[in-house]
Amino acid sequence: MKALTLSFVVVSTLFVFTNCQKAYEEQIIGSWKHGNIADEFENTVWQFNSDGSLYIISDPNCGNNDTCFATYSIEGQFYIPYVIVEDVDPNLDGKYQADELSDEFLKMTRIEMGDGSTSQAYLRREFLRQ
Repeated sequence: MKALTLSFVVVSTLFVFTNCQKAYEEQIIGSWKHGNIADEFENTVWQFNSDGSLYIISDPNCGNNDTCFATYSIEGQFYIPYVIVEDVDPNLDGKYQADELSDEFLKMTRIEMGDGSTSQAYLRREFLRQ
């Protein structure tokens, strides 16, 4: 009986975590306008697509303030979603903790660089859904 109960708890927990991760993936899809008041980010938009591609438009970290193309994925650990941004630029690549994700706001903090280091990784990004 204990083995059956334990199996049920493990399967239920995995189900909840998988569904939470899927919910974050579905919720992040769309265009997000940078919410920073600074002029350099005035027109910055991050567009998350359902195929895992990410278009970063008019971001100063994209070289000529042009569009960067990247990939992203969602990872979850104990109800904390992480957005993994890759293949764009060392200044933007990394693991971002999604501090807030709602229908209106996306607030992320990079906690790890793309190469896995944490030294000087901190980068705060705040967005409003377009």
